[in-house]
Amino acid sequence: MSAPSFNPPYSGESWFGTLRGGQNANDALISILDKYLGWYINEVARVNDEPFERMVPIKSFRVTTDLEAMPEDRRAPLVLFVNNGLDDPPVRRAGPQTGYSYTGVFEYDVGVMAVARGARENHGTRAIRLAWLYATAVIGCLIQQRDDDGVISMIDFKDLKPNGLDSSADRTACMVVATFLVTVPNMVSWGTGPLLPDWVPAEPPAQDESPEWPVVTNPTVTVEKVTPNDPLKEEV
Repeated sequence: MSAPSFNPPYSGESWFGTLRGGQNANDALISILDKYLGWYINEVARVNDEPFERMVPIKSFRVTTDLEAMPEDRRAPLVLFVNNGLDDPPVRRAGPQTGYSYTGVFEYDVGVMAVARGARENHGTRAIRLAWLYATAVIGCLIQQRDDDGVISMIDFKDLKPNGLDSSADRTACMVVATFLVTVPNMVSWGTGPLLPDWVPAEPPAQDESPEWPVVTNPTVTVEKVTPNDPLKEEV
């Protein structure tokens, strides 16, 4: 079996290609909601005849490992993210960079918690209704919008369920959990990375700079014209 061939990467590209993980998916989801969610909250309030003053903006976004442990400060409404890892083994396919790129699909539980004071309303507590309303806005936002950096290519809606109530004498907290499958392409590519000794300079760059391959400034292309009736020339 012949050894695999390595082609030089595109000029101006990092030695390492793209390196993405769960932390990038977390940041991308939060950036989507931080930028667009306010529009969706207003629309959900409008179509459900909910007073706008009751559906205030989300106060915080938090990445956690356990939705069961509701935050003690209860700065609701808030959105909690639990990254459960990859839903299936990553898929390797041809990507935009040199070599094959791995795509991962992360499973997320996104909990939307609302807290409300007062008596029951429409046969349920106000917190229950608010939690469902906010969850509807979150679902619409994540399905329809994407992050500016292009980390996420697809978000699929998988499940939706309430996560219990926590009541006290004067207020009630409720959480609704939406489950999504979040696709992150180009997590890492085979065929990239520094290859000693041919491509790597003698001295590494500064640690705060991503090493890049030199940009081609004066490319030279040779074009040889062959008529349709002439046999193709073979290089020896």
